[in-house]
This record gives sequence, C-alpha cells and structure tokens, in this order.
Amino acid sequence: MNNPRFLIAKYVRDVRRMEPRNIGLIVWNNGDVQSRFIEDIHAGLRKLHIVDMHAYRQWLLSWRIQCGKPQLRLPNGEMVQRQQPEFVDAIRSRSSENFLLVDGGRIRGTVDGEDTPDLLNELFNELVAEDPTPEEERQYSEGDLLRKASTSVLRASGIRERPGFRNNYDMTCPVGETIQPFNFDHAIHTDRPVALIQKVPLFNHGAVYKTVFQFEKMQEAKQVRRENCASLIYLDPGARWPDQARESYKLLSKDSIVVNVADPMNASAQIKALGLSL
Repeated sequence: MNNPRFLIAKYVRDVRRMEPRNIGLIVWNNGDVQSRFIEDIHAGLRKLHIVDMHAYRQWLLSWRIQCGKPQLRLPNGEMVQRQQPEFVDAIRSRSSENFLLVDGGRIRGTVDGEDTPDLLNELFNELVAEDPTPEEERQYSEGDLLRKASTSVLRASGIRERPGFRNNYDMTCPVGETIQPFNFDHAIHTDRPVALIQKVPLFNHGAVYKTVFQFEKMQEAKQVRRENCASLIYLDPGARWPDQARESYKLLSKDSIVVNVADPMNASAQIKALGLSL
C-alpha cells in the first residue's frame, strides 16, 4: 500500500492581490478518492466573499467529477489509473487562476480504506475550517458523532462489500427543464443508482433541505424508490428530541428512510435492507 496523498483546494478572489483561501481538500488513498469543500453558508461560505457563485459551484463539481473517474490524463499525455499515486497529479492539473489545487503532501503511514473519511475530516478541520461560532460548534460536534457512528454502522451492515457500492457518488438528475448535479455520501450503482445514502446533521438547515430536495427530485425522475433512499442522522434514542430535530426528522421522512445511527443495531438492519427491493 502507498501512503495517502492530499490536495488543498484554494480560492483566489483577486488574482492581483493573490491572497488564496483554503476552501477544501481532496484525499487519495490507494484508489479511494474523497473530497470535502466549503459549500454551506453556516460552514464559512459567506466569509469567502465569492465573486461568482455559479463558477465556484461549477469548479467544485468539476473536481468531484475528476475524483470519480477511473483514469485521468497527466499534462504530458500519459494516462494514469485511480489506483496510482500519480492520479493526484492528474487531478491537480485541473486548476485555474482563481481556483487552485495545491499538493498537500503525503500522510505518514498507511490508512485503511474505511478510515479515509475520518482522515479527510481531520485534515479539513486542521487546514480549512475556521474557528466556529457557538451554533457552528454544535453542528460540527453533531457532524463528528454522525460521521463516526455512520462509519461503524455501514461496516457492520456489510453494505460496503455489496457489488457497486460507492463513496462520494456524483450524478445528474432532471429538475424542470434543466439537468442538475447531485452528490450523495454513498450509493449502490449497477447500471443505474440502486440505493442512495446521505449523512444529514439535523441541526444544519442547509443540509436537511438539500437532502430533501435531492431525494424528492430523484424519485420524481423515477431513478430510485423512497425505500432505497436513506438519511443517516445521529440523535440519542433515550433523550428528548428538540423541536428543530423533530421538524427535520419529519421533513426527511417524506422522501427517505431515516436511519438513526445512534441506535446501531436497528440502523445496521435498515442499511442492510437498502437496494433489496427494486
């Protein structure tokens, strides 16, 4: 196994001043390529003072698409497979004056594939995230618990070993007269999406509404059924749920199976059933 490599995504608002801001990370771990960027207003997007928000989102989508490809071409014309460390260099070549990818180096030692999301989030918190407000601190805390518990539940369910299981799944979906890019944390894909999984912090309004919208449009387009869409949440089953959490739960339940990963036994059984009824 090779040591993981990572790229730091940077946004340059004014090329003349050349004051780049870190906006995200791409981590390569022996063919497992995952990314995380600042996309939510509550996660610092407003502080970046983006000049062209459409261009910003298109660059993030472009990088995600490159991360999902089985092979890429280096600037010298050589083709490299995603299992090769040079795959990172091919992704890095997709930059512009305002949107840059910079080599962050290598991680000491090897990392198991199932731990790649934890590595990505650790690097993101160290290199990208700014000091949070009290509200953001609560969201980050919930998000960390959600990510760790989700990793454990997905492993226990055995879904990672299912044919077609994918992380950081990018696809497009018709919305009205347009085609929109969608991203899901995990998916099972054969010749089409069979099951979709999204981690949703209940106290993050943006994440909740984005998930509801994506699942709703996917089902309207008849690309996947409700029983094969899962929203992963984290709430102590024995605690009294705040009103905001109850409202978010109700919204998510309309278009997905809501899986509380704080209850690992039931959550594992729910995840295991995804994609079995088509």
